[in-house]
Amino acid sequence: MLDPALRLAVSHPFEGEDLPVDAIPDWFVAVARGSADPAPDFAVHGAVRYTAAVGRGAWDLQEWLYQFDPESEFRGWAWWGLTQSGDREVRLWVDTWGESFFACDELRWLAYVAGAVEVNGPSVERSEAWVAAAQI
Repeated sequence: MLDPALRLAVSHPFEGEDLPVDAIPDWFVAVARGSADPAPDFAVHGAVRYTAAVGRGAWDLQEWLYQFDPESEFRGWAWWGLTQSGDREVRLWVDTWGESFFACDELRWLAYVAGAVEVNGPSVERSEAWVAAAQI
């Protein structure tokens, strides 16, 4: 799901208009819009887990996509990578430019709706930790 959002970020101007959603999977669009269109159970349950964990409802699709605006001054992170740290565990890595506190609910929403049962963090790590995790 992150791939189409990142591709949009480098290929489309973020000028206050609705961004195209044709590359966004239908199931994600359905969950983000709260539509009656069918969505996989993992996504529906993920939206419920997100609400329970964060205390906020579903992200509006356009609001979520706008979090990937390369010129945004509100996003406190840049995509770094993804590593697998166990059979059923992955780690999302972002660069926070050394900030220990940063907004990341858009990533938390993505993780839950993509099927995460639990989301921990964020935690600040040195780049050496990513290098070690990427070599596993």
